[in-house]
Amino acid sequence: MNLATLPSFPCNADKSPITARGFKDAKSTSLRCADVDPEGIGWFDEVPIPATRHQLTKRGGLHVFFKHAEGLRNSSGRVAAGVDVRADGGFIIDWQREGFDCLWPELLVEWPARLLRPLKPPAKPFVEYHH
Repeated sequence: MNLATLPSFPCNADKSPITARGFKDAKSTSLRCADVDPEGIGWFDEVPIPATRHQLTKRGGLHVFFKHAEGLRNSSGRVAAGVDVRADGGFIIDWQREGFDCLWPELLVEWPARLLRPLKPPAKPFVEYHH
């Protein structure tokens, strides 16, 4: 299974990096995340999400973690208002260091298809050429 990586690095509660070189000291993990801000909690409460690693955030939102999905990039609000995606090219703050709860820390599942649909670019139509 191809599990590309998402960089992470330790931060203070104000989101400032603890490491000398900040994000340049990031280490790779196999996590991808739906970052549900407080504005998106209503969406989260209405949409069935499988049991997977969930972490509370400082602002009262959630990080919902999934396995890597090929070609998935960062986005803001494409799934729903207040729901961002952190994938290839992005990073997240791990709030466990600050004592925020993490549910099912060892459980990591595939992205549900209904969440991937608005994130993947539409397939290019096949055009047949005749000579």
